Amino acid sequence: MQKFIVATLLFAAVQPAAADESYDVGNLHLIIMRQHSDVQGHPSTSISVPAGFRVIGGGAQVNCPGVGNHLTGIYPSSTTSYTASSTDHLTVSPASIDAYVIAARMKDGSPISDDDYILVQKDSSPGAHPEAAATVPTGFQLVGGGARVSWSVPGNMLTASFPQGNSWIARSSDHLRSSVATISVFAIGIKKSFLEANGVRIQQRAQPSDGYKQYPTATCALDFGFRLLSGGAEAQWSGVGQLLTASYPIDVHQWRASSKDHLIVDYGSVTAYCIGISF
Repeated sequence: MQKFIVATLLFAAVQPAAADESYDVGNLHLIIMRQHSDVQGHPSTSISVPAGFRVIGGGAQVNCPGVGNHLTGIYPSSTTSYTASSTDHLTVSPASIDAYVIAARMKDGSPISDDDYILVQKDSSPGAHPEAAATVPTGFQLVGGGARVSWSVPGNMLTASFPQGNSWIARSSDHLRSSVATISVFAIGIKKSFLEANGVRIQQRAQPSDGYKQYPTATCALDFGFRLLSGGAEAQWSGVGQLLTASYPIDVHQWRASSKDHLIVDYGSVTAYCIGISF
């Protein structure tokens, strides 16, 4: 059963990181924020957006100089915060993680109303390779999403978190050793009547990497005139597995996705997804 999370804005004083990018699209004002974690085996960090903003999308990039550290969560932890997490696996490999969030409000400073915004959650059944899809209800347009793996040792990590139509789809996997987990998938929607009233259009695109590699990377670029709302990543492989290490905005027009093998060589590809908005 999907959960519809009540979108209640709290106008409490917060001290978020400064916006890396800000841009206007029609009557909407959007920002991209980034936050860096400490270095550890299981790094995580959360970004709270400024008062009046709502989370639209987000992503993460693992910074690992060692054997490997892989994404376990890139998701909206509330309507006003976004969380990213990762883990090493079977061998010690500390890393840091950069979390990104894209948030929006009206240009006049007012929030997008509760009636026009929705955050949906769908939880999977337990399994070694759990997957689930969260779908926004009729009358809403998907604009973002994310996924969180609930795992225990030895570990279960993200292999996909991406948009498809009006659903957000996510998958995770154990690797080399059996490990049962569940995955929670999140979909963020904006009411279509709100988008139409404000004269904005939504675009959804995908770009696969070039061939099968140990460390594939892909970049999804929006058409001219569109600006980012969110993006995603999906790994594919032929052997023991590829695990996600990055799914994040590199500027206001492009989204990057990366994956890698771990401990055993396995060639794969990755697809980067991007959702954009234009006036």
